Amino acid sequence: MKIQEVIDRICDFHPPLEREETSDVIKYGDPEKECTGVAVTCFASTEVIRKAIELGVNFIITHEPTFFNDPEEKDFLEGNKAFEEKKRLLDESGMVIWRDHDHIHGPGRPGMPASERKFTDMIFYGIMESLGWRKYLIGSEKKPLEYSMPGRTVQDLADELMEKIGLNGIRIIGDKNAPVNKVFITEHINGRGDNGKIKKIEDEGFDAIIPLETIDWTIVEYVLDSCAAGRPRAILSMGHFNFEEPGMKYMADKWLPELLGGEVPVHFIPCADTYDYITR
Repeated sequence: MKIQEVIDRICDFHPPLEREETSDVIKYGDPEKECTGVAVTCFASTEVIRKAIELGVNFIITHEPTFFNDPEEKDFLEGNKAFEEKKRLLDESGMVIWRDHDHIHGPGRPGMPASERKFTDMIFYGIMESLGWRKYLIGSEKKPLEYSMPGRTVQDLADELMEKIGLNGIRIIGDKNAPVNKVFITEHINGRGDNGKIKKIEDEGFDAIIPLETIDWTIVEYVLDSCAAGRPRAILSMGHFNFEEPGMKYMADKWLPELLGGEVPVHFIPCADTYDYITR
């Protein structure tokens, strides 16, 4: 089976995109090669590429950009040692990299309410399944972002996430001892749409907030002041790649092998925790 045939099967599995522009294109290499195996990852780091070479595969499916920017321009990287080492590995191994971002998240406008989605976001669905959280789901299965899991604290939830995802730690903003009844995955906390998210958290009584990444001057401020006002809650911040990685693991462990019918081997390569911590 050629690499392009693998890509075609994946695109046929996903619902069609609603826009012509997409990030989901070949990022490196020739897809007309015979596929020796597939490595699925969240970020095709230099270490992930080395591990893929050791596994004997020649095709990496990545969720995030490979070359430090989106839409992955390379002109500014001339003479960049990090880029040149990555390029050397790709050239010498004949590796092909393709990105599955827009397709796997499913068609829909940014910030679309989950209740309005026609198709499932397979990243957040995979996160739910990988964490074993289906039994707690109270939101839409098409984009599982809201959960009810009473009887635990923020610390308990942090311990579970660190264990299941394999993290070095989690940043806690707010009260780590706050009781948790409802959990809200906010996706990005980046200033766009954060007013609506604050209102949702307040009105619907969410106790634990899990973002992909955070800025400090919107929901973070609100959570700190909420605790000061006698309503304890917390943000559990582990980073974008760390939290979305279980969605790619679900792809590699579950639906991609079924889709390919065992014709080529499929491996999951974690890109490892983005962060380490110095504390005192």
